Amino acid sequence: PDKARWFNNHYMQLKSDDELAELFGELLATKGIEETHERVAEVVAMVKERASFVHELWDQADYFFVSPDTYDEQVVKKRWKEDSALMMNSLASLLGEVNPFTPAVTEEKVKEWIGENGYGTGNVLNLFRLLVVGASRGPHLFDIIGWLGRDETIRRIEEGVGRLTMTDKQ
Repeated sequence: PDKARWFNNHYMQLKSDDELAELFGELLATKGIEETHERVAEVVAMVKERASFVHELWDQADYFFVSPDTYDEQVVKKRWKEDSALMMNSLASLLGEVNPFTPAVTEEKVKEWIGENGYGTGNVLNLFRLLVVGASRGPHLFDIIGWLGRDETIRRIEEGVGRLTMTDKQ
């Protein structure tokens, strides 16, 4: 089974992003998700190396299409601290000002902001990923938010802060 899985993974890597996007788009449609072929192909390009079968693309990319409604408890326990909400709200404000909202520019601005405030890069980026994805997984964080766009990224940060802050109070 492992060898067959490896072969299928290899076979998927040889398929074009367009071909896989067509197949993955069909799976998305069964979940009630409508997205352009071009945008689905962009997601496929980011996650296909982590999948051996088309149906596994969903497990690797669900957060592109559906905002997280739960957050990985282990990451929350390790990363969410007393000042996390304030830090993430400040990050959301910064992202609202970044122009253009591209992976390269947002990464540069966020890393500058981290340095200026004396925050730990790992802690900020892990919290940021947690709020956007719901867990510590996925391709490059700034590629993810570039695909999601400014409004959706900020909405996910604010929603996640609200949910995790409520959890703190319980």
